[in-house]
Amino acid sequence: MLLIALASASAGAPMHAQLDALAAANAAAADALAAAGGAAVAPPATAGEQAACPGYTSLTNQPEDDAINEWCQVQCPGFCPVDKCVCITDAPKRREEPAAGNETAAAAAAAPYVDLDPAEQRKALHTELPRTVPDRISGPWFYVTDGNTREPTGHERNSLYGDFDGAGKEIGFGSAAGRKLPDWLASANRSGNAITLAFMNPTELGDADFGVPPAFIEYTHLLRQGPENRDRQIYFAIGGMEFNGYDFLADMALAEAAGENACGAARAHNVGIEIDHEGTKGNDVEGLKSFVRGFRKKCPMGQYPISMDLMGGPGGGALFWAPEAVKALLPPGKPTDPPPDGDEPYLDFVNIMVIGACQDSACLIQFWKQWDERDSTINYERTAFTFTAERICDDAESPMIREAWEWIKERNGYGLRTWSVDPHTVNGHGLWKDECNGIGAPGLQAMCAIAGAGCEAPKARALDGRSRRA
Repeated sequence: MLLIALASASAGAPMHAQLDALAAANAAAADALAAAGGAAVAPPATAGEQAACPGYTSLTNQPEDDAINEWCQVQCPGFCPVDKCVCITDAPKRREEPAAGNETAAAAAAAPYVDLDPAEQRKALHTELPRTVPDRISGPWFYVTDGNTREPTGHERNSLYGDFDGAGKEIGFGSAAGRKLPDWLASANRSGNAITLAFMNPTELGDADFGVPPAFIEYTHLLRQGPENRDRQIYFAIGGMEFNGYDFLADMALAEAAGENACGAARAHNVGIEIDHEGTKGNDVEGLKSFVRGFRKKCPMGQYPISMDLMGGPGGGALFWAPEAVKALLPPGKPTDPPPDGDEPYLDFVNIMVIGACQDSACLIQFWKQWDERDSTINYERTAFTFTAERICDDAESPMIREAWEWIKERNGYGLRTWSVDPHTVNGHGLWKDECNGIGAPGLQAMCAIAGAGCEAPKARALDGRSRRA
């Protein structure tokens, strides 16, 4: 019965193509049937569900998987393995195969720097150092890659961030160029004046180009296009949970050299640096002081900012060195003040990271206030506070942000952040909602407006998913 149905579905194809498709689809069908005893299979659809879903396709919905696409069209909703098939309305956008001889036109539609040689491409992607330090910051982490070893690619990417070029080649890992941004993220007036790109691998700081991933270089360029973005602060985050590679902190000379390399990355791309050290190396405070000292040799305060990420409360994540590090590295005053006198190495500010378990502002504040109660003497004027992106990105009237800001404003906090925007198509990666891409993430604009970081409160607008490419 399966063969008859597929033969009917493929009747318009050449005979050899039909046979290949049948073989591939029947192999997939065998796999699906074998797995059905223990794998999830969608229950038979009701009449209403059938009417709501106009058709079915494979999980990828791409031309190279047309045999499985056709199999799902025929078998669903009666027999519909959830690891093979999905409703067409929930599937990724289908990539159209380029017409023969159209490769030149496809390349011409790409970003203007795509076909340049590496040296010229680097020049084309260069951006200038911001001319001012903002009074307040607001904006997300943008979780684009894990060092030079992993980046979402092709089908893994939401098309608004660039998934395939006009010739059908995957964009992502290994790409020097071709990425995109949604319109709202490409605008400081809609997503904020400060964006952190995550993550660099700390063990790669001594490599060529200081270990800066290609995604960082292109996204820095895209995030700074246009007059409204001229002075947008971009920070390169080093570390994170994926890279507990701050072993150099145990040796003062190695830590200082690593800081010098971090400054090299900052100067090469006119950005700030963010330390995301989420481990313990035994000499962390002195090691961090040496790292910042190395950074400050050629990256002065007021020009090249350097910040550090902190857990929601002192000692969070068993990072018992953090309160002492805050005392040693966070100076008085505000980031806009002239650098303090003396030779002590200082950070510009700190970020109190996301507390995923908190559902409301009261919970967040209970953690944040511990930084004062535990005698850490944190300087709130140099402190930014973080929300979970998936809880705020679709809410232009977020009570959580407004209520939390009242507490932060009383302490003259430096700004608001959110973890994190993510180009993956899978919800939950980076604590992001994929749906927020297409509706303009109004919660980020609301956060920026509430913090007084240069945005107007979001207004009702037609929802769209347009992208901007330089």
